[in-house]
Amino acid sequence: LNGGHINTDFIDNSAGVDTSDHEVNIKILLSVASEERHAIVRHRARLLREMTEDIALHVLDHNYEQARALSVLEFRSPQRLEEHVHLIRELERRRIVNRRLEGLPNAETLALRRAAQRGLTRPELAILLAYGKIALSQDLQTSDIAEDSHPLPGDRAV
Repeated sequence: LNGGHINTDFIDNSAGVDTSDHEVNIKILLSVASEERHAIVRHRARLLREMTEDIALHVLDHNYEQARALSVLEFRSPQRLEEHVHLIRELERRRIVNRRLEGLPNAETLALRRAAQRGLTRPELAILLAYGKIALSQDLQTSDIAEDSHPLPGDRAV
């Protein structure tokens, strides 16, 4: 609120988690492939070493994009406060987020910020971004979008 640009720890530490996720997914893939082709087992360590730089670049790019998304959200936050309030309420309604537990502002604080033409702070936006992704993931899992026979423009039939 005083002009600082801080992140939450889960944003600053996300590269380590992202790297671990990539490593686990690659090892699972190689394990499945190893059951089918014994040659992959002999080259597994070399394959993992060769992928290290690509994985690091991907993880760093992902981290950069997360920080950039937060910067855009932060810049637009005063103008988008009503949308953010709506998202907070929707996430609460769906029991995805507990406003008090997550340190999100209450209605009184939001009214004061609205009057001062202030938006959410960067850490508050990071929390909304994270829980918004969870809500989107839940929505996609319960939708029939995967079975949609009308591809988006630019999609190619496989």
